[in-house]
Amino acid sequence: MARRRRGSQPQPPGQPPGDGGRHQRPPTGGIQPVDGGMPPLPPALPRPRLRAVEPPPPRIPVPVQPPNPEARAASWFRTASAALAYAGQLPGDDRGAGVRCFREPDGRGWWVMADLSLEAVREMSAATGGRVHVEVAGVLVRDRGWGAPPTRTAPSGRAVPLDALVAVQLMDLIRAAGLRTVAPVPLREAVLFLPGPQVPTVVRRALDLGLYVRFRTVSLTPLFSEPSAPETPVVTYEVRLTAEGEAVLPGSLVMALERDPFTLVCRRSGDSLLMQHRRSSPLADRRLEALAGSGVWLLADSVHGCARLRALGDFCDGAALVTRSEDCPLTNVTTELVGGEEAALAPAPTPVTVVRARTPRAAVDAVLLDADDCALLPALLQGRPLADAALLTEGRDRFLLTAPGGVLEQLPVGESLYCLGPGTLFLPLGHRTQPLLPPTARKRLFHADAATAVVLQPQSTLVFDLTLRRPVWDIWAGPLPEVDVQLPAEAADGLSIVADLLTPERTKPPAPPRALDRILRRPGPGLPRTWRDDAYDAELAGDLEYAADLHLRNHNPLGAARLLERAAQQDTLPR
Repeated sequence: MARRRRGSQPQPPGQPPGDGGRHQRPPTGGIQPVDGGMPPLPPALPRPRLRAVEPPPPRIPVPVQPPNPEARAASWFRTASAALAYAGQLPGDDRGAGVRCFREPDGRGWWVMADLSLEAVREMSAATGGRVHVEVAGVLVRDRGWGAPPTRTAPSGRAVPLDALVAVQLMDLIRAAGLRTVAPVPLREAVLFLPGPQVPTVVRRALDLGLYVRFRTVSLTPLFSEPSAPETPVVTYEVRLTAEGEAVLPGSLVMALERDPFTLVCRRSGDSLLMQHRRSSPLADRRLEALAGSGVWLLADSVHGCARLRALGDFCDGAALVTRSEDCPLTNVTTELVGGEEAALAPAPTPVTVVRARTPRAAVDAVLLDADDCALLPALLQGRPLADAALLTEGRDRFLLTAPGGVLEQLPVGESLYCLGPGTLFLPLGHRTQPLLPPTARKRLFHADAATAVVLQPQSTLVFDLTLRRPVWDIWAGPLPEVDVQLPAEAADGLSIVADLLTPERTKPPAPPRALDRILRRPGPGLPRTWRDDAYDAELAGDLEYAADLHLRNHNPLGAARLLERAAQQDTLPR
């Protein structure tokens, strides 16, 4: 038997279970069985009589005034940037026709008025932070932002007379808004403006990176006219860098150029607008270009300024600024009859010159100095390890600083040289011979040996006598203070007796002991030789492998590595 839930009522007979309470339940209490079926229903209650209600009088509808599309609306902005952003979204031609700009006499804000419906002005002003006003009887009244426009001046609101506003041009708004900083974008082409002395360096670096480079001279005049200032043009250089194909300019190059205070990096927007990189105007580039018309505008921040650009020359290829040591004139095709046949003349030998070239793996083996540079050596080398190994060879007006195994560090003075070989043949860093010469040709032409050093320069060839070399510390180590030799009296008497026996005529002073030669700085057999002297003699003699072994045995692996590298370049290692 199914258990009945607690609190549930028994199901009346004849009623299907789960009827949802549609049948009337008995009152709470005992249930009396009634014979003969269901009890009779109670009599129905009488219905109340409805009283007729008179309809209300008809209401007179008040017409709601729709937004007036003919109402003249103006928007007020606190900053020129917001006003220019609003003006840039207004429909009309690109030159700003149909857009009127005003300024309050006290400079409290900017006003922009356009021929648009009030609802459109409300939407666009809300997006740019403007306050909508409606002209009412020649006065601009603040709009509440919805519904019908105001029809009269509110007693507590601020009303601005329309005739009190000062009309301004769109150019005034552009100038006051200025430029804002934006995120950088990859550039396929960059336009640089820089002074003449910096152009060759930038062009050479761009050519090394495989960029297409063009340059020309341009004239820059102020973009915003000043009544009291004359428009004095500035002549400068325009350099355009273009990446190959679909590639972009290296970001590191663009960042390095932007860090230079004398270089302005711009992006090109069409043919009439040049905008500083990482900068943008609240007005779209297309409208700025339309305002420029047939001229070219240059827009930059307050550091560089804005200008109108006028080309003074034509674009030239950047390779024209990569100078050569001498001119290579063009010649006509010449022929002569040899044995009844026409044969071209053999080319004449090319003079040996020194030209600029990349030397990425070259180390500093020597330094070429002048008299002023030598005066700075004491301050640069005192207390440094190079002072113990460097040797100075003096010439007429130039000095050569060398060291066993190479100097191997760039000094802030002088001209750094690398050893081309064979022997002591040096060239400045970033240069090579033209034409390229094999080692045998260099050995025969320049005669660099253990006693002679040859320095090739673009305009001259210097030769130094290495037998006159001396330690570099000799130029700042002067004479010692007065020396008082503290010998015992017996030793001094003995020396005097020996001196008398050797020189009875006393034509010469008594010679001091050999041990005091170095202290008294008197001529003697010289300082004792060290392993550096043996290594340098082997290096000058061309035995670079033995010199490298000496450096390696004396814990100088850097010098040994440089000597082995030179030996490999000169093809002197045994096969």
